[in-house]
Amino acid sequence: MPRKYWSRAPYAEDKGITILLEVHAPLHFDHPWIIRHAEAYEKANTRALGFLPDMGMFLFRFPRVWKERFIRNGCPQEAADFIEKAFDDRILSEYVILDVMQNGARPQVAMAETLRHNAAFEPKRMLDFMPRIHNIHAKFYEMTDEIAEWSIPYDEVFRVLKQGGYQGYVCSEYEGNRWIEDAQEVDSLEQVRRQQLMFCRLLNETPPPALLTQ
Repeated sequence: MPRKYWSRAPYAEDKGITILLEVHAPLHFDHPWIIRHAEAYEKANTRALGFLPDMGMFLFRFPRVWKERFIRNGCPQEAADFIEKAFDDRILSEYVILDVMQNGARPQVAMAETLRHNAAFEPKRMLDFMPRIHNIHAKFYEMTDEIAEWSIPYDEVFRVLKQGGYQGYVCSEYEGNRWIEDAQEVDSLEQVRRQQLMFCRLLNETPPPALLTQ
């Protein structure tokens, strides 16, 4: 673990501050670098060190807003379909990238490269680290009219958080805007409203009136 964590942890604990390391794709809770930090946190015997997982590591479907943007950028439909299916089939990213590089041009290579940094890791892996998870970045790319996220299984994510007794915040983090702004007006507020409505449903809570007004 970097020396800076050791030096700051006692001060942070004394001040009631928690220093969180973000676990963000392509990192995940089985990654050696994260495991080494977890082991070091335990050796440090302090409550001031923890983790902040980004839900983008649980990308169970290739975001369609990504695919549509790559097609607009020149990726042929056939190549886009091939890359999406390779992601769905969990084919090793390097194999897909090699195939595309041998037969494709820059737009399809750029799309294939996203497989190198994104994968469908298991939300249940958070359970072993739950005592040190104190905040959640609820990454999302597209909230549908059915009030569900297209790519990330938030029903499973919330089931795991409940099972682990998570008591912290879940913060909306919308990143779909950058994938659609070339083709349509971005309504980030509406996307966040829908995600917050989804949270209410998953928590069996009554939505506040502000969330029910479009």
